[in-house]
Amino acid sequence: INSPFGLKTLWPDDGALRYVATKSELKVINYNPSAAFKIDDKLSVGGGIDYSTVKVTYDKMLGFPFPPPFGGPDGRENVGEKGHGWGWDLGAMVKPLENHQFGVSYRSGVTSKVKGNVAFSGLAPIGYFIAGQNFYQTGTDTKIKLPASLMLGYAWKPGPWTVAFDAEWTHYSTTKENKSNFAETNPLILAALNAHNPIKRDWRNTWNLGAGTDYKFNRTWAARAGLFYLPSVVPENTWQPSIPDSSIMGFTLGGGYTWQGLTVDLAYNFLDYSKRTVHNQLGLDDGSYKTSINVYSLGLTYRFKV
Repeated sequence: INSPFGLKTLWPDDGALRYVATKSELKVINYNPSAAFKIDDKLSVGGGIDYSTVKVTYDKMLGFPFPPPFGGPDGRENVGEKGHGWGWDLGAMVKPLENHQFGVSYRSGVTSKVKGNVAFSGLAPIGYFIAGQNFYQTGTDTKIKLPASLMLGYAWKPGPWTVAFDAEWTHYSTTKENKSNFAETNPLILAALNAHNPIKRDWRNTWNLGAGTDYKFNRTWAARAGLFYLPSVVPENTWQPSIPDSSIMGFTLGGGYTWQGLTVDLAYNFLDYSKRTVHNQLGLDDGSYKTSINVYSLGLTYRFKV
């Protein structure tokens, strides 16, 4: 069980970006029952089924730049959707020499149809005229495409050391746009709902690169370090603050302690996003963006004797 994709961004309700995004959240939980078979000392193969649940939340403020009596204070738009999808994965590990291993794995894309509601509250008189009330809600659905990926890896194990390198190709170009379908049938309301629908994405495929090392001092203590590079996925012309994408350089440190079958792992991960300057057709989000993230993690593993 893991979360291969996800994000959450929050911007102030009264900030300069409020008409583009205030809260954006994607939660993906992947359940991956799998099996592996060791053919001989040089080759192992495996595969599994992926069942992914997807939850999407999207909020932004609504502006009514009309003079009184048509204008008014900001309203709010909220979208909440849930869904699921199926996929599969295959992998193989080859050990041609004693201290050398090569691995390859492929994970299919997963298309999830998510369904939910879109709600508008605090509608100004102009919105009241269209919807007939200052609150409006209708059903909506869309498709979320989680990309396929191909992973290539190599590990060298001289004595207590393990040195590993990997490269992952991710098929982000399947995300061309996000198109919403609405349950509403009133032509006037439907035209207002489709004013900015679909949302263009035009994401690009990437090669993600990583390298790391692990050193076992003895059967009890181990230390680890690594770095990775994730290139930008979102082009400037479709960039939005709901997904503040830029290239990422990551640095990791960690260690592990093992005692009678129980292993405790601690890790620190620093993600440094490159500065992203945006000038696109939206105009509302033009500017420069800089992000960094600190991640701390704790892992527990228990190995049963058989």
